[in-house]
Amino acid sequence: MKPNDQFSFVKNNLISQDSTNLIRLYLPILGLDATSIYQYFLAFWDDGKSSYTFGHILNHLNLGMNALQKSLEMLSA
Repeated sequence: MKPNDQFSFVKNNLISQDSTNLIRLYLPILGLDATSIYQYFLAFWDDGKSSYTFGHILNHLNLGMNALQKSLEMLSA
């Protein structure tokens, strides 16, 4: 995965926006980076209408590529 690789959101894939339980229960397990990426996905979800680059996430959250990859692995486990 490279910063200029593209991704898009899955159409019709609404997920829970229960931030309270996310922060209370999962932040200690996932860590700040993975939790921030999850919140980013909630905020920018567009029902699969557009494609974005991973660089957009990196710039928006001020993360490095290694932190992004590690966090995505944790979120997909």
